[in-house]
Amino acid sequence: MSRRSTLLLSSLSDRLFSLKRDCFSGQMILTGSQSYTFHFHLGRLLYANGGPHRVRRWRRCLAAYCPNLQLETIQLPTNLSDAVSNSLGVCWEYELLCWWLERRWIGREQVTALIQAALQEVLLEVSLLAWSDLKLIPQESPFSTHPVLLDPEVLFAGLPQQIQRWQERGLAHCYPWQAPILCPSQIEVGQDWSTLPWAEGLDGQQTFFDLARSFNQDIADLGSSLAPYLQSGQIEVVTLPDLPDPIPPISRDSCPAILVACIDEDRWVCQSLEILLTRTGHRVVTFQDPLRAIRQLMQQKPDVILVNLELPHLSGYELVTQLRKQPHFSETPMIALSSSDGIVNRFRAKMVGCYDFMAKPIDPKLLLSTMAKALSEKAASQPATHHS
Repeated sequence: MSRRSTLLLSSLSDRLFSLKRDCFSGQMILTGSQSYTFHFHLGRLLYANGGPHRVRRWRRCLAAYCPNLQLETIQLPTNLSDAVSNSLGVCWEYELLCWWLERRWIGREQVTALIQAALQEVLLEVSLLAWSDLKLIPQESPFSTHPVLLDPEVLFAGLPQQIQRWQERGLAHCYPWQAPILCPSQIEVGQDWSTLPWAEGLDGQQTFFDLARSFNQDIADLGSSLAPYLQSGQIEVVTLPDLPDPIPPISRDSCPAILVACIDEDRWVCQSLEILLTRTGHRVVTFQDPLRAIRQLMQQKPDVILVNLELPHLSGYELVTQLRKQPHFSETPMIALSSSDGIVNRFRAKMVGCYDFMAKPIDPKLLLSTMAKALSEKAASQPATHHS
């Protein structure tokens, strides 16, 4: 195994075991060339998503462990988009599994096997990629049920050996989410590919992961079988786009496309809020620098402003005070965000003109309902327009 992969795997393993000891609940986000989110409850893993093929991975594991479910013929719950939005991490995969499990469409053993397989694929991807940033977001679990809680020991079993076999066969330049495809110009005359069991799958539409699932074969063993042909140029690899999200965002027809501004120096908070609000049909602009935010807010004139009170250079209290002096923002709902939930902070926020105060970590459902209430009250207070 390469030195880089060894270090990455060791660092990731140490972190997961540390979170288990600390009974951590929340999200761990790894960012580099790709972004991955791991969801925890009391130190155990619930699920992980992200990467280049978030949907493809989920559908692949669903087909392998829940073959009785056909997404194309199942009418998804109309209220699931609301339920999904209750998690800042937007883990619709887990929400759907819980929903099906509650209705006994699938069994607990199926859910366990599916989640374990998806997590192991994610861990393999993460170990082969260079990630540069790790962020922890403590948060009480947003999920109402926790049917499966997996220990890191189970997930790491055999992973170092799998990575080593993948790399020792000269596959370090390939990734398991890429798709092998025959290169006709390099095939020798008279060469018979029909005897190879996976030959029909080399159409550039199935990834290494897909082929391994189809033939019930370990991903490293499959890579070893294809390695000679990859090295000779008879097989090439291509990168496929991900499949469409099975849970489309809420229609703009049913949810007004209001513009929400989020000002917080923590880019992860901004990113999480942007994911939540975009999925629920809102337009979002985010700022980490409050001084830059003032100029942009004057131009874009958002309908709602979410502002962290503990901003650098210019506190949230000062920012709200300045904005309230502008005629356009005299009635704009401004919601204060703070990691310090105290009476003094709440009182100060109210005094400078904030509509409401919300303690971090943000409760997504409460945030959405508070925004809706604020906008409704603002609309009701506007003078009616009379037409002659």
